[in-house]
Amino acid sequence: YGAQPNIMKNPTLLLFILSSLLILATQAAPVRPNIPEVFESFFVFQFDQQENDVHLEGHGTTVWDQPKGKALEHLEFPRNPEYDSFVLLRYDLGTIYDIRHRVCQKIPVNETMPSTWGWIANANFTGTRNFRGRLLDVWELTIGYATTGVAVGSDDPNVPVFSWRYSPQVNITAEYRDFRSVVPNPDFFIVPRLCNASKININLNDVGCLARTTIMARAAVWVDDHVPYNQGATHDGYREDCSGYVSYCWETSKPGYVTSTLPQICHWITKEELMPGDVLLDVSEHVVLFGGWANAAHTEYVAYEETRPGEGTVKRVTPYPYWYNTASFRPCRYNSVC
Repeated sequence: YGAQPNIMKNPTLLLFILSSLLILATQAAPVRPNIPEVFESFFVFQFDQQENDVHLEGHGTTVWDQPKGKALEHLEFPRNPEYDSFVLLRYDLGTIYDIRHRVCQKIPVNETMPSTWGWIANANFTGTRNFRGRLLDVWELTIGYATTGVAVGSDDPNVPVFSWRYSPQVNITAEYRDFRSVVPNPDFFIVPRLCNASKININLNDVGCLARTTIMARAAVWVDDHVPYNQGATHDGYREDCSGYVSYCWETSKPGYVTSTLPQICHWITKEELMPGDVLLDVSEHVVLFGGWANAAHTEYVAYEETRPGEGTVKRVTPYPYWYNTASFRPCRYNSVC
């Protein structure tokens, strides 16, 4: 093969190799996005819920001032107005105002408002993709029940262009338009008159009670049995998904409730009221059984959950309130717990 080149004696070749490695390293590790927690944006989105065969398109406004504990998400579905929603998060007032069907539900909160984009710190760069003719850097995190992602321009990584969350139950894709890192107008956060006139309506029917020790013992059964995620199957008569698992733990009717109907049998509580056997519930997507705090600061807890195909039922330490989609997970307590 002849003599091999000694690159240490060839400065030009050495410089070329080092430059190439530097370019490759730069391409492989773009700047991690640091999206601001104070912003406002108009966006369009698609919402697909496999569980109820719901496929929606809409638009909305999202306004956040996380340091001051205020946010607004107003979603409109022109072809399906029955799904319109107006959610005003006023952590500074200790209340989330959730308006649907002209009814305002008040949900108590007593903690610091969670980060919107904090999950990106744990995300992986998965390459560049073409989004409507534009190459964007993609960052994704797969843990828990879903894969969450964001696409940003390499020239401005702190401005989201697209975001998504894909799970066995729900797929959501949003395209941000006119995303601006500005202090929002205070008028966005005015509590609607409808909410000032409404009361929290909680159904606390006395139908017997279930001990917390029983709930947690039942929770351990599916973890020990390694019950897989399969919405088309049942285990012990309960559907093998997140809400079916919680229904099993709570000994409800079979095959179990779904996330959107769990509020019929539980009521909202605050973070500091959480006890083993309660849940962290996102009515649109997922539910997690709370197993107790994992640290003294109450920033992590032991979660029991049915996650996704390939992982199934797990028990693990999880950041409060969840890995992502943090503003949608809220503590709820079974009406029939002792």
